[in-house]
Amino acid sequence: MAPAANIIRQFGLVGPTGTTIFRRPAGSVGPQDIDQVPQTALVEGVYELRGDQVECSGFGNCGDNISRTLAITVQLRNCSPTLCVMSAPKGFWSGEFPFTAVEGRWQGVGPTGSSVAANRCKDAINPTTTIALSLTPAEIAVATDGVWRVNSFTARVRRNSAAFATCRKATQLWTATVTRTS
Repeated sequence: MAPAANIIRQFGLVGPTGTTIFRRPAGSVGPQDIDQVPQTALVEGVYELRGDQVECSGFGNCGDNISRTLAITVQLRNCSPTLCVMSAPKGFWSGEFPFTAVEGRWQGVGPTGSSVAANRCKDAINPTTTIALSLTPAEIAVATDGVWRVNSFTARVRRNSAAFATCRKATQLWTATVTRTS
């Protein structure tokens, strides 16, 4: 017998009837079993979101090619089965915000801060600009370490700005595909 090339963190098992598939963490004996359904797959990781704008109003750059195509990197970390911390390590927004699992989707809303994604009004950054993401697991697979994980999502990304100074309310919406990069 030879050791595995990678440390195995979970084992895929089938119940006695052959219809129930579940994951068992290495070293456990049952109470920590995880149903192998999309809602229980590990989402922690770095993902690339790419998509096309499907709606835009109120932003001065709605017609620009730059704003029509979405390309951002996001990181989900410190995840439990229902809560993660989300950030944009390449600067699409500043800071991080909670990202929660709700009815088979992961959702979160946070401020864009002083990043390039914030809405500007008369050269001032609109402090009410937010980014809202809704991710639905698409492709799920067992990784080489035995972990049941999400490899891709489908997404809706919305950027909103409330009315600010003399500027009107603005919104952009993209539909995107989301692919795990690490």
